[in-house]
Amino acid sequence: MSTITREIAEELIARNGCFQDDPQAYAILTYQNMFTGDLSWAVAYSQQDLARYYVSDAINFPTIVWPLGAPSDFGQFVDWRKKYVN
Repeated sequence: MSTITREIAEELIARNGCFQDDPQAYAILTYQNMFTGDLSWAVAYSQQDLARYYVSDAINFPTIVWPLGAPSDFGQFVDWRKKYVN
């Protein structure tokens, strides 16, 4: 699991979750960072990684924007093609 930029998220989505030598992503999501209030992007490489992004003291409004293997009932689900592609 790691926080990434929107640009890297878009590249991962375009490459079906693959980036250089990294394992294929399981899901890409956004969440509100409770410390800064900003929208953050993250990549999860497994279901266990994804579980770290449930609502907590640090995370609010987790939203899956690209679900290779992630369940669509996790938090919110937003079709990234409708929300993030101009």
